[in-house]
Amino acid sequence: MAVLKRAIRGDTVESMIMDHYGKQSDELLDLVMQQEQNKHLCAPDAPLTLDSRIQVYMPDLPAHERPQIITPDINLWD
Repeated sequence: MAVLKRAIRGDTVESMIMDHYGKQSDELLDLVMQQEQNKHLCAPDAPLTLDSRIQVYMPDLPAHERPQIITPDINLWD
């Protein structure tokens, strides 16, 4: 689910990605940074650590990044 998250003082974009998605990768960082809503994070004067005035748009994961839920086969008669 795509959401707009407010940073906590001292957060980085990478730490917010880890908190939101439960993992971190270059692909996720690129996905977040390429969003139009996050263009303020790409400015030359953008801070490395964020404060509570900053909001970061976290888009939905692409299908290939979503966790796969695997259920084991259960046989009641063996």
